[in-house]
Amino acid sequence: MKKIAISFALIIGVVLLSVATGPQADVGIKLKKYNNIPYALCAASATMPTSKHMVINEVRYRVGLSVCPIEVGAAFANLSLTEGTLAPQGNGTIWSLFGTVATFPQQQPDGTWIVQPAKVRAFKTSETLGGASSNMWSMPCKILRQKISATNGQQYKVALCRGPMMENVNNKPIAFGTTVFTQAAVGLKNPIVAQLPLR
Repeated sequence: MKKIAISFALIIGVVLLSVATGPQADVGIKLKKYNNIPYALCAASATMPTSKHMVINEVRYRVGLSVCPIEVGAAFANLSLTEGTLAPQGNGTIWSLFGTVATFPQQQPDGTWIVQPAKVRAFKTSETLGGASSNMWSMPCKILRQKISATNGQQYKVALCRGPMMENVNNKPIAFGTTVFTQAAVGLKNPIVAQLPLR
């Protein structure tokens, strides 16, 4: 597991560097870094499927909903999905971004929330219940009034984010049966994932 996590971190670093310095159209990401910005961090969240659909780059995806903790700090956005800006989409809204915090609240299969470092693991998508995946990077979210209580006794703000299921971080489809990577706890249904390397 440690080897997988290290490899994943290295790949993410290479991807971010290549996107920031190379031809961005090649991987489908228009990257921008923001400092000291509030954002929803969905890297370790599960996803609840809905009956609605959305179209991204002419591909139709089922819409999923994820509850994600709100963090403040340095974060990366994919401006190809935010229409080139992080302007609020209305009162009580926030964007989901890729952050670099050392620890953050992570939901567990039993419904509890634990504040801990992220642990990367492999996940193979499937058509079984809970075996799908989603992409919640640079998606619009609504800040929820009710906070979550973590096992450390602290309360944290969270947001409900809306994004495509079975889509990769570079806005391309992920096929069922694909091995991807996630930071979600084992047992969480339809986790947020990344298929690497980007293609």
